[in-house]
Amino acid sequence: MKFSAKQTSTLPGITGTLRVARMPGALPRRVKRGDIVVIDHTELDLPTARSWTATGVAAVINARPMVSGRYPNLGPEHLAASGVVLLEDVGLAGVTALGDGRNARIVDGAVYDGEQRLAEGRVVDLDGVRSRMEHVRTTMHAQLDTFTHTSAELLRREQESLLHRNGLPDLRARLAGCPVVVACEGDGLERQVRSMKWFVKEQRPGFVAVGMAADRLRRRGIQPDVVVVAPGEELPSAKALKAARDVVVCAPSGGSASVDEALKRIGVTPRHFATVLAAPDAALMVADGAEPELVVVAGETMELSDVLDGRSQSLAGAYLARLAVNAPLLDAAAVPRLYSGRVKRTHAVFAMLLCVAAVLASIATTDVGQRWEHDVDHGIHHVWDEVGL
Repeated sequence: MKFSAKQTSTLPGITGTLRVARMPGALPRRVKRGDIVVIDHTELDLPTARSWTATGVAAVINARPMVSGRYPNLGPEHLAASGVVLLEDVGLAGVTALGDGRNARIVDGAVYDGEQRLAEGRVVDLDGVRSRMEHVRTTMHAQLDTFTHTSAELLRREQESLLHRNGLPDLRARLAGCPVVVACEGDGLERQVRSMKWFVKEQRPGFVAVGMAADRLRRRGIQPDVVVVAPGEELPSAKALKAARDVVVCAPSGGSASVDEALKRIGVTPRHFATVLAAPDAALMVADGAEPELVVVAGETMELSDVLDGRSQSLAGAYLARLAVNAPLLDAAAVPRLYSGRVKRTHAVFAMLLCVAAVLASIATTDVGQRWEHDVDHGIHHVWDEVGL
């Protein structure tokens, strides 16, 4: 019998399906493990990089340099340390040649479809990224000077809301005197909410959701009390908006005709907050204006380096909003360490001893208890007499 053998040739390089988006946030949710992400973006931030490594992307191709030099954006270093192949500076023409959904492979700084060369760039390894980051850190004084100036200017413009609490919307939701969780759209939101399950179950905090975080909370069985939205950002589902006690539109003019019209079509009457703060920072002010007992921030990092990396243009707003919150402010990552919900063994033993003592004290007041006490006392004296004490 004659068998036919099929020979397969394995081409070198990293192979995957191209997923193209001009900006990182515009990438479709269909990105899967082993895909090659193609972007045209200079300052790749850490939260986005973490979401890609969690998905399991094989490589990232950038039309521009991975590190801008303006500030130490942490995304490229995280990707390189996670083993993701980085190819930079392929140019706009290179990105145009890389069609979405096309199979490709990366070899020695070039992108191929089979034997056809589509684009060429520069491979960036972990040592190269760290070297650039170190250089950027030495030149940060200019950015810090700009930050100081921007913070002072923003405080001057937003002093009514930040300092005097004027202009904050009156909420129907009753948040005064209770814990409030401000849920932002960061990639760690679901994980942080899971880690706070005992806190949420026992303390029943109010929830203020920023944009699409409202839908993510609903998938966890939590209905936000307040939803904060901003013009130019995707609105959460109609169910989430209609179920919320309040929907707050934050915009420099106090409202947005397009957002107001979209909310009106689904039967939602919004409240307005005139501010130039980004939606997560505006949500902090909205929550604090309700005079809560405690504010917990979930899905949004509170480390200075990460805030600088992720939202460099609104760093001043993030910084000032956190300073302006009157209630105790806590990062969601700290909640499980402070509030586990578990009963310690020593507490259980102590409670059991208290119960036994209470039962014995109750029995001692009855006739039966007094007879038991007399018998025990008589028995002890009898033992003493026997041993000659």
